[in-house]
Amino acid sequence: EPSVFLKIIESDNINIKFALIENSLHYEYKLISSMGTAKKFDTSLLKVTTLEKTTYDPLAKKARKYLRDLNLSHKLTVISSTEQPVDCEKLGSYMPVTSYAGILLADYVLKQIIK
Repeated sequence: EPSVFLKIIESDNINIKFALIENSLHYEYKLISSMGTAKKFDTSLLKVTTLEKTTYDPLAKKARKYLRDLNLSHKLTVISSTEQPVDCEKLGSYMPVTSYAGILLADYVLKQIIK
């Protein structure tokens, strides 16, 4: 059993995602969450960062507000893109971006386990 407990959040349901984030901060277990990848096309702009350092990410902005309203820290580890979302009506995701976000999540967790 690894000495590091990590939870990966990859959920399209914002209420579930935020509840898991809140619980991870409350119970102090490590967590990494993928933020918004809709309307983004450049995989090279996806990065492991903290929630407080995200830019051009509407989901991360909502998460920061949610945590601020609960007086909780924004130092949550996340996958986020610095790309500005493409201006279009429909919310859609480009499969290579979402796939690469998943790879970054798995890579982060595996590296934490083998440290």
